[in-house]
Amino acid sequence: MPLLIKYVMNGFIFICIFNFITEKSNEVNKVTIISSVIISYVLDMLFSISVGKISFLEEGKHPVAYLITTTIITIGVSFALALVAKKKEFNEWLLFKSPIHRSFSKNFWSDVIDDGAWYRVHIKESNYYYEGQIVMVEENEHCPFIVLGAYRVLKVDSYNVIKNYNPFIINNDLSSNETRSIIINTEEVDYIEVIKT
Repeated sequence: MPLLIKYVMNGFIFICIFNFITEKSNEVNKVTIISSVIISYVLDMLFSISVGKISFLEEGKHPVAYLITTTIITIGVSFALALVAKKKEFNEWLLFKSPIHRSFSKNFWSDVIDDGAWYRVHIKESNYYYEGQIVMVEENEHCPFIVLGAYRVLKVDSYNVIKNYNPFIINNDLSSNETRSIIINTEEVDYIEVIKT
């Protein structure tokens, strides 16, 4: 039993806490068990180098105290790393500046939506588009619905060039009314442009 605790439990606890805080699935499968063993082994190596040097926590002399201490440290480390992984700044760094170009975010939208930015949402096979701020996005869907607030609807000319903004080509300008919003199915969207303000 102590070997099971030593080489599986701490890694499993680490994965469960990390996944819970970062809102990822906690489905247990073969990959989870193998990952638990690998993480437990790495944690055990780190613990034996650092915590194991303290005389009353040496693994051979006091195995129960060692297991309890390593489990508590595992909980703390996984909690701290998960909080770092949820930080928007860290995910932006991972996505845009690191060589990985990925993030821990559970969906694409949380990485690309900027507060204060405006978006042009071009609808497939139509002569208009929406412009406004993305207020909310349906999560965990292949083609989510987005809520566009303070929006306006503009026409596009026959060459797909946006005409100058003027009152005669704006169908519906609600950009000054922040309480009005529209729900758009992204399945009907051709592409979305980000307009920095």
